Formats: sequence, C-alpha cells, structure tokens
Amino acid sequence: HFDKLIASKASGKPRLLLVDGHVSHYTCEFLQYARMHNIHVLCYPSHTTHVFQGLDVICFGLLKRAFDNEQRKYEQEGYGRLKKEHFLKVYAAAHTCALTVDVIKSAFAKTGVVPYNPQAIKTAIFKPSIETSTEGSGTPVLGIQIPPTPIRLVQYMI
Repeated sequence: HFDKLIASKASGKPRLLLVDGHVSHYTCEFLQYARMHNIHVLCYPSHTTHVFQGLDVICFGLLKRAFDNEQRKYEQEGYGRLKKEHFLKVYAAAHTCALTVDVIKSAFAKTGVVPYNPQAIKTAIFKPSIETSTEGSGTPVLGIQIPPTPIRLVQYMI
C-alpha cells in the first residue's frame, strides 16, 4: 500500500518506511519487496513508539479529544448514546478535525523525522527509573526471600 501511494512521487529515489517492531512487519516477502523497490525499512526500538512515533506522540491524543467532543455533540443533539451504526459518522468528523496536514507535519517535526533533528528527543527520557526498593517480598524458599522479579532472583542467586 505504501509503495502504491508513494512510488510515483519518489521518481526512483529511495524511500524510508518507519515501522514499529511488530513481527508482522518483518516477513521475508515484505523485506524482499522493500529491497526490490528501493524502500528502506527502519524499525523503532521495542517499547519506544510512545516517544518516537508521531501518531502516538501527537496525533492519537488530538484524535481522542476530537472524538470525545464529536461524541458529546452527537449526544447533546438528542441522538442519545452513540451506537455502532453511527460510529463512522462521528469518527469521520473527529478525524477531519484532528488529523490535519499541519498536525501530521508537527508530529514528524516533534519526533525529529522531518526535518531531520537527532536532538528532537532528549536522551534523558530513556534513563532507567530510580530503584526505590531492593528488598524482596516473596515467600520464603529454603530460608531466603524471593525477590519480586525473576531478574532479581537470578541476581540474588549469582
């Protein structure tokens, strides 16, 4: 789908496709197709789309608020609770309101994709959380307390 929409604009130049780490994005067929059609696939690291992916960073929050507003408007106009048969009408209004060209461009800018800005996301966001407890609270096994996570159990045993 990406290729069909973008190929004519690319005029043979390489294209970049950003994807999350879901296994469905890495079939042999997909990767072969991408290579044959000059599409470079870049995968966000696991559990980081909330930081790197513009849809998560900006677009979905705005879409959720717009949908809530449209749903409230629908209900206030006397239609009652939103039912399945009217969902797309309400969603379409929210989609049109929230997902504008400017919003999508700002999502790419905020995540440093376009224009390219490797400093857009501060590395401090990836610092590990501060450990507040090192004491296990599990049940005693052979006179020891089982730490609360398997990793701590292995650390304890080493």
